This record gives sequence, structure tokens and C-alpha cells, in this order.
Amino acid sequence: MLQNDNSSNTSLITQETIEEFFADQFKNTSYLLLSYKDKQLLKNGEFREFAQKLITETRYFIWAAAIGIITFAYFTIVAFIGYGADPNWFSLTFGLSLLLAFFLFTLYSAKYYFTFKSSMSLFIKLLDKQEKSNAPK
Repeated sequence: MLQNDNSSNTSLITQETIEEFFADQFKNTSYLLLSYKDKQLLKNGEFREFAQKLITETRYFIWAAAIGIITFAYFTIVAFIGYGADPNWFSLTFGLSLLLAFFLFTLYSAKYYFTFKSSMSLFIKLLDKQEKSNAPK
């Protein structure tokens, strides 16, 4: 991923490497989830702005995920209390389905948050390092 040669024009990140990085990042994520502005930032090569925007969006996402996790937990508990008061197949099935959704939602949201937050932070650090090495001395 890093280019390491001893020439006077050492570049840590090439355009091809950046494109491979973003292609790899969005391999498991739908490209349709990106807004028009996000696609334009990528198309115009404004990778730092895109990474910073994605980090900001992950902050909002984690708050929405926390609300979703609390909601799933609440309705799961309510369904199991309903099953305990009046045992029937619907309350049990509904409670187990919500419990499964709770765990899947928690795992997916944590994976999304930590994957994008860490990879975009690392990407920005690499861009900073490249700018420092390319700065005139």
C-alpha cells in the first residue's frame, strides 16, 4: 500500500492506491448509501474532505444506533413480559425475533462504526504524513 523508494520525489500515497483503498472500503457497503455530494467529493479527488465528512457522519450514526439498541431492548423485554403473563406463541416468537434483531443490529452498528472511524482516521493521518514529506524544505 505504501510506496517506498529512495528517489527525491517520494510519494507515500498514489492516486491508484487511494482508489484501491476506497474500492476496498465500499466492497461490503452499498455505493448507493453515499449521497450525491459524497460521490462528487470522491469523483473530484477531495479525499480528505470525504474522510472527514464520513467521520462526522459516524458520530451521528452511533447516536442513532444507540437509540435503536435501546428501542430493541425495550420491546424485547416487553414481549417477554407479555409471554410471562399470558404464554402464547406470538409473544414468544416476537420476543425471540426482537432479541435476534437486537444482537444483529448491535454487531452491525459496532462493526460499521469502528471500521469506518478507524480506517478514515488512518487515511487522514497518511495524507498528513504525505503532505509533510512533500512540503518544500
